[in-house]
Amino acid sequence: MSNRLLFSLQPYNDELLSSWLMRLCMANHTSIVSLLSSGFPKKYYHDKYIDIYDFPEEFFIWLTTRSGVSVQKIKSLTLLSFEGYVEEKINRLGKHHWIAPKGTRPTPSDKLKYYSIRFCPECLKERPYYRREWALLFVNACEKHGCYFENRCPNCGLYLAPHFLNEHDKITDCFHCGYDLSKTKPRRLRTKGSFGMTAISELKQIMKDGYYLLDGKWHYSFGLFFVLRIVVKNLMRLGFQNEAFWIESEWDTLEDKKRKLPDYLEYLDPKEVYVLVSVAYWLIKEWPVRYLEFCKANRLSNEHRIFDKYRLRKKEMPFWFTEIPTNNTHSNISSCKAYGIHSIISLKSSIR
Repeated sequence: MSNRLLFSLQPYNDELLSSWLMRLCMANHTSIVSLLSSGFPKKYYHDKYIDIYDFPEEFFIWLTTRSGVSVQKIKSLTLLSFEGYVEEKINRLGKHHWIAPKGTRPTPSDKLKYYSIRFCPECLKERPYYRREWALLFVNACEKHGCYFENRCPNCGLYLAPHFLNEHDKITDCFHCGYDLSKTKPRRLRTKGSFGMTAISELKQIMKDGYYLLDGKWHYSFGLFFVLRIVVKNLMRLGFQNEAFWIESEWDTLEDKKRKLPDYLEYLDPKEVYVLVSVAYWLIKEWPVRYLEFCKANRLSNEHRIFDKYRLRKKEMPFWFTEIPTNNTHSNISSCKAYGIHSIISLKSSIR
């Protein structure tokens, strides 16, 4: 269908498809828009969420012909390779539990906006390409450099859209204003022994394995990630002033703990998501003791309060989680002591 590009470029093992395409196009003095339009002029593939779009097989064969990279390798660069690990079935068009959405500008009726893929300024400076794990919303800090991810340009404040860059730009440039994102000042974690870093490490391993151990039995990993999203939603409704957040040392460094949190995780800064995921994962560990105490302390007494909108998808939840409302009645709540400052302090010391 098309001749091979003059310069071939092998992708990194942990690279995103859009990142590799950008580097490939820049090496050949073209853009993703031009490249994809030359092979599929009426498909407008460049305007899709490239990393998660369900391309037909002919697309990968065509790209292999042009680049010299195998179909299998190219497919491994997409976020669809997380299917069956992070989510049982990844929605190609709608929202996702733990995959960052395609960024959007705020509308007149909605001052908030979805932020897209994130980045570590230090990693981007060391080796300029976008990693697949930067699109995972439960990974919000760099284990290597000890700094938070960024999900917007520090100069213009808009979401990242590097796949729209042209051949004259650098892969680290902001598409909107041209600022070099690798020059972003890193926001370091301020405390030692943060449980959030442990959570990131363990969740990444669970995702890689595809299973986790609970009560001596093995379960598929996507079930745990579904529960994690629900528990994060519980915490978002309660707000950052809730005592459950005291177990995460980085909670103390949040600037505005009193503000009402938005409805969607995708609106939040990675630092805030870091704290939410850390506490949610801590509550799930030692199942079900910690989560039951959390529910009783905050009067989450039925499936409407616990599952929220996800109650309509109860069949997709792990059986061990759907039993929680029946074990957490009003009578149990009235006889249970809520979290106190002394118990929280002892809990914080127990995880260090």
